[in-house]
Amino acid sequence: MIYNYFENEKRLIYYEHDADQIPSEIINEFRDKDVTQIDFSSNSLMSIDFISNFPNLNEIILDNNFLSDETMFPNKVFLKIQLLSLNNNKFEDLDKLVYNICYSFPNLRHLSLLGNPLCPVLNENYNEDDYQSYRLLIISRMPKLKFLDSKMITRHEWSIIHTNIPKVEEAVGRVQKINSMDPISFLKKFFKYQSAKEVESVDEVDHSNYTALPTEGNTGSQEPRSSYSKCKHFYQGTESQGNRFIGNKML
Repeated sequence: MIYNYFENEKRLIYYEHDADQIPSEIINEFRDKDVTQIDFSSNSLMSIDFISNFPNLNEIILDNNFLSDETMFPNKVFLKIQLLSLNNNKFEDLDKLVYNICYSFPNLRHLSLLGNPLCPVLNENYNEDDYQSYRLLIISRMPKLKFLDSKMITRHEWSIIHTNIPKVEEAVGRVQKINSMDPISFLKKFFKYQSAKEVESVDEVDHSNYTALPTEGNTGSQEPRSSYSKCKHFYQGTESQGNRFIGNKML
């Protein structure tokens, strides 16, 4: 069985094995170890129940799998998890996924959903307004989030939400009740925002107090392993997005 475990980073990698479940040998070997990061990308996973076996996780990368709206999230709250990457899976129901993520991972700081059908970037009629509405819906439900996909959440986005809180609540409530309604189209009826060019000119959130993950296991002069950084959000590849984070020195 081929896997990698980096003890200094407490990082477990089981990559590109076309596995539909994590082998019991791996779970049995590492369930009692202090694993804080897992990268199980490029497999055929349809369930995430296995994360309950790793109580110290703060970073989960499950890109390029077969996770979908049918995937059952564990009926458990994971307070330590701050980064969740689900790029290039099969999620279609945005509201359902956001609900599950909010319940299971209430302290999430980094979320990436690029390459899923629910992300407007995949739509053949994609436009920037659709993507901005998608971002606003997610951000309004996840107030602790700092990065969505590959882009930092901006002051401008928060200002739109904060000045339209009643509309946000109404939009989210109605989307939950009307399953047939596209939440992106619905939200566009409520929010008025600047063009993409104007949004890019707005100062981003002050992250001087922000510490990139992982926050544990770094001692002495060792630099934190990685961080998300602002870049274009288009995603066309199939590689694991766990390798695309940009180091702090490049920020």
